[in-house]
Amino acid sequence: MNNIIVRNSNRFKSIFVSVNLILPLEAKLNSRNALLAEILEKGNALYKTKKELETELASLYNTNLETNVEKIDNWYNIRFGMELLNVNFMDKTSVEKAKDILLGVILNPNISNGIFDEETFNREKQALIQKIMEERDDKKVYALKELEQDMFKNIDYGKSVYGDISDIQTITNEMLVKHYYYVLENAHVIVACSRKFG
Repeated sequence: MNNIIVRNSNRFKSIFVSVNLILPLEAKLNSRNALLAEILEKGNALYKTKKELETELASLYNTNLETNVEKIDNWYNIRFGMELLNVNFMDKTSVEKAKDILLGVILNPNISNGIFDEETFNREKQALIQKIMEERDDKKVYALKELEQDMFKNIDYGKSVYGDISDIQTITNEMLVKHYYYVLENAHVIVACSRKFG
């Protein structure tokens, strides 16, 4: 790990953990980064579907897992966040299992024969296209996006964090698997935690 930040706090009954994969901002890769984040959240080699993953998380005192993407200055962040019950209220086995799930989502994806699960790939590709279209329908969001594009014209920061529909349509499953390994090899990793656990 490049950086681990632990802020020991006893103020909350939950522990918040985030693993941030930070890459240089390149607009041409925004669509791949966004699609990758969505697919990794939907299952891994152990829990093949979102339903299986959510069932396991629910058994761990309703532990919550989510991914998101964001632009930070000249950087692109693929963030994996987990919220789990404070270790004072949770048995050690459950804490270890939660850690394993978080790491499994990032490091042990549902890849077989060199591709992500085909059904998940196609579904998430369409969902990402739909997300972009819905942004266009929301006048407030659309206005902010247009302003951002105008302010940062001709530089990568001005492009949508999700990329654009035409880019998404060209992404193949094999391309995304290749991009996954590129991210693992090249991302700066920052782990932030609200309290030491495990």
